Amino acid sequence: MQMQLLFILIMALLLMVFTFQNPYPVQMRFMGWQSGQVPLIMVILISVIVGVVGSLLLGLKQAKELKRTVRQLRVELDELKTPPVKSEEEL
Repeated sequence: MQMQLLFILIMALLLMVFTFQNPYPVQMRFMGWQSGQVPLIMVILISVIVGVVGSLLLGLKQAKELKRTVRQLRVELDELKTPPVKSEEEL
C-alpha cells in the first residue's frame, strides 16, 4: 500500500514538472480533422485516460472469460468427484 502511494506521488510530481516545462499549446491533426490550440499536457492526459479505460475494458472481458472457465471446470470437477452409479448387472 505504501509503495503504491509512493509511486502515485512520484508520478504526480513528474507530471507537474512536465507540465511546467511544456506549457506550449499544440494543434492536433487526424485524417483531415484539425483541433484548435490545446495545451500539450491536455493531449497527454487524454491519451493516458483513453489507454487506461481501454485496458480496463479488456481486463474486464478477460476476467469474465476466466470466471466462465472456472465455473465450467468446477462443474466438471463435481461430476468427477461423484462416484458412478452401478447398475444391477454389475452387482
